[in-house]
Amino acid sequence: MRMIPRGDRLGSFSPFGFATVAALASMAVAQDVTNQGDPITGSSTNYPGAESPAEAIDNSANSKYLNFDKLNTGFTVTPTGTGIVRGLAIITANDAPERDPTSFILEGSNDGVVFTAIASGALNPPTTRFAINQVGFANSTAYSRYRVTFPSVRTPAAANSMQVAEVQLLTANNILTPGDAFTTTYTPGASSSVAETAANLWDARCGTKLGVAGGNLGPTIIDVTPGLGFSRVSGIDVFGGNDDQAFGGRTPSYVTLYGSNNGVDFTQIYTTTLTQVTRNYQDQQFTFSNATGYRRYRIELGPTFATFMQVGEIQLMGVVVPEPPANDNCANAAVVSAGTIAGSTFNATGTDISSCGSGDSADVWYSYTAPSSGMVEANTFGAGTLDTTLAVYASCGGTELACGDDTRGPKSRVRWSAIANQTYRIRVAGNNGSMGTFSLTIDEAPTIHTDVFVPLAYNFNGMVHEGESEQPDRLSGFRSLSDRALRLTGTPGSIEVGLEGPSTIPYSVVTEPAVFDLVQLGDRNTVDNGNWQFDTIVGNPDDDLGTRNFVGVQPEWLPDSNNSGPQTTDLTPLASAMGSSTKIGVIYHASNGGTTFSCTLGFDNGETASVLLNCPDWFGDQDPEAAGVGVESQQQLGLYFGAGDVDNGTPSVDLNVVEAVISTQSLIAAGWPDFTGRPLQSITFSDSFSQVSDAAIFAATIRDAVPAGAPCPADFNQDGGIDGADVEAFFLAWEDGDPSSDVNQDGGIDGGDVETFFVAWEAGGCN
Repeated sequence: MRMIPRGDRLGSFSPFGFATVAALASMAVAQDVTNQGDPITGSSTNYPGAESPAEAIDNSANSKYLNFDKLNTGFTVTPTGTGIVRGLAIITANDAPERDPTSFILEGSNDGVVFTAIASGALNPPTTRFAINQVGFANSTAYSRYRVTFPSVRTPAAANSMQVAEVQLLTANNILTPGDAFTTTYTPGASSSVAETAANLWDARCGTKLGVAGGNLGPTIIDVTPGLGFSRVSGIDVFGGNDDQAFGGRTPSYVTLYGSNNGVDFTQIYTTTLTQVTRNYQDQQFTFSNATGYRRYRIELGPTFATFMQVGEIQLMGVVVPEPPANDNCANAAVVSAGTIAGSTFNATGTDISSCGSGDSADVWYSYTAPSSGMVEANTFGAGTLDTTLAVYASCGGTELACGDDTRGPKSRVRWSAIANQTYRIRVAGNNGSMGTFSLTIDEAPTIHTDVFVPLAYNFNGMVHEGESEQPDRLSGFRSLSDRALRLTGTPGSIEVGLEGPSTIPYSVVTEPAVFDLVQLGDRNTVDNGNWQFDTIVGNPDDDLGTRNFVGVQPEWLPDSNNSGPQTTDLTPLASAMGSSTKIGVIYHASNGGTTFSCTLGFDNGETASVLLNCPDWFGDQDPEAAGVGVESQQQLGLYFGAGDVDNGTPSVDLNVVEAVISTQSLIAAGWPDFTGRPLQSITFSDSFSQVSDAAIFAATIRDAVPAGAPCPADFNQDGGIDGADVEAFFLAWEDGDPSSDVNQDGGIDGGDVETFFVAWEAGGCN
């Protein structure tokens, strides 16, 4: 084996030395025991000729196996590969996520008659297309034949078949996971766009890729640290990109794999030439002998014949060798300071749980010493896939000072009042015993905001809460805005869990069923050119004559289907006025191509300020247009669980939601008057530009408003008296940077506020 120091990464092969590479390569033997052309028969013959079972093992996700039997479909294969199967992977096909398998049964046989159960369980493929879903299981027996059955599909009510692009029966499983940390070194003159970096090589999506302009100039080097931890790799799979069929010569000329335990010295594990693929998403699989485990891997991709290099996905097939993290227990906590570090809970062995988590026993620990007294924040908002909990303790085994869960989606935040030179223990764990990667950030000067949730004047029951699905004609039940809706489950990925936007503004949506939960701006009977107008007869689940169409009758809570006129919420009960740093966040989305609509703020003196908010179509991963005049920011809030089948509300693809932020300063920059100190009276949504879409406004939050008719700053604690308690309350708020201590309302918290407070306090009031 060859030891390669970090500084020698680009000098291992000449771009033209392909013969040398070929001489080093060993025989390619796949860890997927199936190979293209292996004898295979379907569970039935109810499939199109061009989408036969053979397409499931042809090493290309560009084709698929489809069976109209839909449930309990599959195939039996006699593989030419050998080995004990300990994993099964599927790749989702090109369309119709409702057809994706969601469970499997694997059986083995040596005579083709008697089959023995090997494994069964759930599959959880993403709704994105050409996505990889892999499951591992215990097995100690090899068989000459295998039977694969898919008992269920994602949405049986909407699907007419089962489909799968590829099925792999694996002797080892992929040790790379989405979010694994990496660095890339390019040959001088080569580069990747921000959308085609090496992160796409292990995101479990063949449809994304690493793309390198100038890939013919020399090798591209990727160093990756698997979040799964210490592992032993014995195979590598290289998938082609999404357009290899149209653009030949983009496949790397070779691939070489190295391992390292210190990130400096790398040992060559394997190298082989690669075939120039001619089909999209084509898979090249290689197996090799390796008895050594490593913490890090280096993947060297040889120069291409074309000027552009692309790879859709890389899998490193192997096994995790258990190695608990060094900071597995509190006594060995890793020392951290202000800033961000990457972490992992893989192989953690904890048994305790925190007060805010759910079975969060697998934990790692950090030791932090505060350099000064004041508020400190720890969060896991950065890179990583773990559904975290965060807790802070005064010492190992000491008092829990703070605990946080699901602040921003599955990510967490805690804040505590630290004392100078005091050492604290920070615990990071995964809910329900989960393990994964995370980023821990320590902020010694967090900004503290005052956020008020706006009780919008909701007019529509348009999200699917628990108990509201599969009842399309319930008169008091849910109705979709068009053919889809958001689905609330109470788990990460659902819109109500950790609902904080990129702006850091939090939001609150309605979580109770059978009540208004959004502001509709449109008309259900005209949306999508009238394709989903309310039914005239109540559907009968046992009727095959057309009334079971998942389109509900007009519900009793909606006397008029037309909500396209102005929808106004009275803000006067909030007694909030615009301060110099006030922001108003709004979250929303729209159906059928999206739309642009007006958001108008009304003030107590009759003045108004109106801006335009844009949203793309709600389907999948789409971004809105750039923020318009008077809007500080406008961006995707996130992708959240969706429902389909119109008013049936069954699980379907994720839907995007947009966040827009309007601020005092963005209005001033757009030419509006300075509304600082002006009480807010209303917020109105109106004037949707699209006649075929339906918009939904889910929530609004006012950040850092000032009290309307601000109380006298001398009576800071607002108890009706002016005494020492006001001084204490003011200085506590002022030292923490609380927006309420901006008593001179100039947008800053500084000595001017102290002066304003004491002038009023010493005068005994504000008169």
